[in-house]
Formats: sequence, C-alpha cells, structure tokens
Amino acid sequence: MEEGQEVQRRVYGFITWGDRQASLLYPANTTAGLTRKDHGEQQMQSANGDTYFAKKETFRWHMGLSIRDWRYVVRIVNIPVAGLKDGTFDVYKFLSDAYYRHWGRWKKLGNTYMYCNSEVRQAMDLQAINRGAGDNFIRLRPGKDIQGREIESYRGFGVREVPSILNTETAIT
Repeated sequence: MEEGQEVQRRVYGFITWGDRQASLLYPANTTAGLTRKDHGEQQMQSANGDTYFAKKETFRWHMGLSIRDWRYVVRIVNIPVAGLKDGTFDVYKFLSDAYYRHWGRWKKLGNTYMYCNSEVRQAMDLQAINRGAGDNFIRLRPGKDIQGREIESYRGFGVREVPSILNTETAIT
C-alpha cells in the first residue's frame, strides 16, 4: 500500500452469532433495543436570530458486543478503495484468507455472516462475473435463508451489505 492511498479500515469479514461465539448484549437495569423520548415542539433560535418551532426527540440505545470465542470473528482491514474501483485488488484472495482463519467453516455453531460495504460487494460481484464458471462455488452466489428469502452467500456464509462501513478512515498499522 502506498503512502496517502485511500483505504477502508473498518470491519469487513466474518462473524458467527451465537451464545458461545459473538452476541449483542445490553447492561443490567436498561431496556433492550432502542428507546425514544418525545419532547414535543420547542421554540428554537437560528444562528441569525430567527425563531422557529422544532420537534425534539431523544433516542437512546445501550448496546455492547460480547465475543466469547475469538476464533469465530475474523476481520479484514486496509482494503485499498482505488484497487476495488479499478479491479486490481483481488477481494477473493483476502476472503479466502479470512475463511480459513474462521472456525465456523468446519464447526457450524450459530449463524455466520460476512459484513461489507457496497464497494466491496460490488467488487465481489464484478470479480465473480469475470471468473471462469468452474469455480463458482467459492464466489458470490444466491442462496436461501430460513424464511426462504434469497440471499447472497460466500461459501455458505450470508453476505450483508452495511452502509455504515466507511471508506474514509486511516489505515491500521
């Protein structure tokens, strides 16, 4: 990676959700999920002194992540965004590395998903199209979830596109 090159730094990889792998939790004496408090209409003042009415609400969410077995959580960092856009970065090489480090590939406990943003998902799609038909098992391909809805998967792990995974952060060294 060259100096000043735009990279993606956040989570991109596989997570197995289950009681003994990784799970979301909330602190004792708080409520699970999102809570909303409506403060009603309030009179506000703009920077130039104009007054107006605005509705005010407070949203609160107490949440944490518990990783009980680190072998079921694998991440990939420092993805060169320019390489994704011009097709010079091989997404599947890094996916393969992450896949073989993840214990969920041979011990199926919980539900395993891959999380990525739209740039990575598009690169996976484009590289899957450009590959030969003989190795499509390891490429992005449709599958079915428990409710029968079609989902994209990589080696049996569902692929979830998450818009909050950004491309604008600094590299991890």
